[in-house]
Parts: sequence; C-alpha cells; structure tokens
Amino acid sequence: GDSAPVVMVDQVRPGSEEVEPNNTVEAATNLLGESGVVAGVLADVNDVDGYRFNSGSGGYLPVVVPGSPQADLVLKLQNEYGKTIATSDRGALEKSEGIPKFHVTPSTYYLVVSAYKRKKNPILFTNAAYRLRYKSFESIAPDFEDEKEAVKTVALGREHFGYIGW
Repeated sequence: GDSAPVVMVDQVRPGSEEVEPNNTVEAATNLLGESGVVAGVLADVNDVDGYRFNSGSGGYLPVVVPGSPQADLVLKLQNEYGKTIATSDRGALEKSEGIPKFHVTPSTYYLVVSAYKRKKNPILFTNAAYRLRYKSFESIAPDFEDEKEAVKTVALGREHFGYIGW
C-alpha cells in the first residue's frame, strides 16, 4: 500500500555502554530505562558481561543479541540470586540469541552475555562487539491457542530444555 516502511532504530544512547568489570551479579551494569540498546564488547572467550534490571510490575521480557561475526554468543536470563532461568544458545557465528516472551514477576533480574566455549576447535577472538536490545515489559498474555497440545507441565525448580516462543 501507501504506508511508509517501518524502520528499527539501533542507536545506543549515551551512558548505555557496558561498564567493566561486569562479570558478576554484584558488578553487573545497570540497564537504563525500560527499553534500549546497550553496546558491549567481549574481550575474549573467557569474558562475561552482566546487566542488571528491575522488572517493575512484571510482564513479558523480550530481549535479543544480534549475531556476531567474531564470536558464538550465548544469552542467559538469571533471577535475583544469579540462578539461570532461561538460556538462548542457538549456536554458530552470526546467529542471533534471544528470549522473546519470558514471563517476569516484579523483581531484579540479570542478563548475561558470553561466548560459547567449544572444547574442540575453539573460536578464538579479541574484542567481539555486540549489541543487547531490550524492550519494555509488555503486559500481554501469551497466545497458546494454536499450541495447546504442545504445552507441557514443567516442575518448579527443575531444569528443562526447549524453545520459548519466537
């Protein structure tokens, strides 16, 4: 039609860069605002970058790290105690990692970006730049109508593997 194309803005606001050291829960970089883009750099395969945010009244958290040509990235969501509650590790260089619709309750959470450590043929790099995009906590109910037969009960406190909707 006659509508203008939609343009995604991928600009980092001043003050939205990671602050080293940020490789522990205590030293995590605070995310500014309810949505934004953060510029980060993994110094090498052993570097870990952590980001702290408060979910306010809760809702659904969409977050993505576009793929890097330098490093096979891994994205983790951790609870207020630093326990991993969701992981995105799609593998390979240039593959985006994301957690598109994770339900969060009012609390403090951590997003952790790292590189996958291969045991065979490791990818060695220095200063792999990435961008972490996060949005406001949307108060939308997930749509499972088309997938009711695929929904499985998950025991609390147990580790499970699978996909969280795209």
